[in-house]
Amino acid sequence: MQEHIGTKPRTKLGQVRQAWPEIQQLRDGDHKVKDIWRLVRECGIAIGYGHFAYCVRQLAQGAAPGRATPRRPATVPATADPLQGIRDRRPKPFFNSNPEGGAFKQ
Repeated sequence: MQEHIGTKPRTKLGQVRQAWPEIQQLRDGDHKVKDIWRLVRECGIAIGYGHFAYCVRQLAQGAAPGRATPRRPATVPATADPLQGIRDRRPKPFFNSNPEGGAFKQ
């Protein structure tokens, strides 16, 4: 594994993560993310601005981009019916109250 340390990561995210200390220094120096992105592209990391900005936001918040974050449990009580609103809105079936009366009136 020693021979792989310092080599270019395979993914764009890995490349941004590898350059993160330098990116963070530029951010601390009040450089704009777009300017940092241009510098990163000049250094050979071909990444779109939107994806780069996403990675920077996630790394700055301490989250690992591309990894699932734990979800909060649902706040809906277990006894609540999740389809109740749909059931309330759907039309009620029509039943002929006089089955011996023959055909429906027109």
